Amino acid sequence: MLTLSSRVLGLCRDMISTAVLNAYLSDALYLAWTVPNIFRNLFGEGALSSAFIPVFTRVLEQEGRARAFLLARRVITCIGLFLFAVVLGLVGLSLILPTTWLSSFLGTEPGKLADVLVLMRILLPYLAIVCVLAQCQAVLNSLNYFFLPALSPAILNAVWIAAAIVAGFLAFENEQSRAVFIACGIMVGGGVQVLLFVAALKRQGFTLRPSVNLNDSGFRRVLATTVPMIVGVSAVQMNVLLVDRGVAYALIPGDGGVTHLFVGNRLMQFPFALIGIALTTAVFPLLSRLSAAGDTDGMKENFSGAMRINFFLSIPAAAGLMLLAHPIISLFFQRGEFTPDRVDATACALIGYTVGIPFLSAGMLLTRVFYAMGQWRLPVLVSCILVLVNIGLDLLLVGPFAEAGISAATSVSALLQAILLFYLLRKKIGPLGGGALLSGIVRTFLLTAFLAAAVLGALWVIGPEPLTSSIVSKAMRVLVPVLLGFIVFTIPARWLCRFEWNKIMEVLAGRRKA
Repeated sequence: MLTLSSRVLGLCRDMISTAVLNAYLSDALYLAWTVPNIFRNLFGEGALSSAFIPVFTRVLEQEGRARAFLLARRVITCIGLFLFAVVLGLVGLSLILPTTWLSSFLGTEPGKLADVLVLMRILLPYLAIVCVLAQCQAVLNSLNYFFLPALSPAILNAVWIAAAIVAGFLAFENEQSRAVFIACGIMVGGGVQVLLFVAALKRQGFTLRPSVNLNDSGFRRVLATTVPMIVGVSAVQMNVLLVDRGVAYALIPGDGGVTHLFVGNRLMQFPFALIGIALTTAVFPLLSRLSAAGDTDGMKENFSGAMRINFFLSIPAAAGLMLLAHPIISLFFQRGEFTPDRVDATACALIGYTVGIPFLSAGMLLTRVFYAMGQWRLPVLVSCILVLVNIGLDLLLVGPFAEAGISAATSVSALLQAILLFYLLRKKIGPLGGGALLSGIVRTFLLTAFLAAAVLGALWVIGPEPLTSSIVSKAMRVLVPVLLGFIVFTIPARWLCRFEWNKIMEVLAGRRKA
């Protein structure tokens, strides 16, 4: 529930920010925000945490809390020092960069790039903050304390929202100052997060007292696992965050391309997080246990079931989001500086991303099977290859299709990754229930056709959106088709997709009992 609340607050955050800032400045802010996000996913919530938690838990159980806390302090100290040096290096690089030459190389105006660099210098310290907080979060989760870690993103979003609202009301001498004010608000949010985490850790008996010992056996195990995983995770992050937005910033004429892609990706993340990430989080520990026990058949059975559930949930979610892309963006974002033409561009970007939701989730599941078996080289190699494919597709499609071409390139790359990983996994461990999976996909597509007909029918009955419509009428154009499509999909699903339906009902029944 807290994760969903954070997603909702993130949506509100972006609604307010895009309404307060014009296309030029929202592009600059979101591009500057990309750098801390990349490091968060690499050293924070991604590879480092995935490597740290198993080692920390094992030390906690076998050697006691004091030894585990010492290991955690050493990991946090080293990552903090390393990222502090990275921040200083990036800030120094941004100060000495020849802006005129670089802007000419990227095909942008020098003033536009200068604004990005100013905002980036403000936000770069958050890079170190969020990565250290992620390791603190890992410690708390390992101690069965989940409330603050789940609440933490919502805290940042709430402070960001407050800063954006205040920035909208204040009278600034220039528009750039409004973006700077919001960036400073983000840093205040990071400070609030630090204070709350320090207090929570202290209650658990853990202090952030620095400790460095590079010969610590636990630290070396974490490091040995982290480095290869970072390569794979960084490939994906470079693909989605840096490459897509960099190409949009440099090659889409005018302003707003980065923001349109950012907003489209954020909306796509709702079903992806609730389906792909949630499913992977639930299945990964089980796959790891089955792999460790040598139960390959059990691992394949659970993986096949998870894949069938993924497509059963993600295909209709993608179809609904695609058909309602324009009404959803109009409802949530069309106000202030976010004009109707920007709604159109963002809807195109969202449709391109939405096509890839089932394959992004499938790719994540497939990658985790390889990780569960201790096989990281193949998924890393595939990720690196797909980055090159995505860059090529971005450059090929951005000219004729602008934002839609870039987002569609990401979806095509996700499709190719899922197909290649499935083939490689099948070659490694044998049949993966492909026949049952394909049968389930076909049945789901049939149900999704009913859903699509219901959504399109509802939109036809409601009629086209007038140029000036109230928030109520915009909400009706979203809620009525969603409700009707949900009913039309779920009623026959219990018979047409019995396996998937029964599995989901079992999970829901288990949660109610818990």
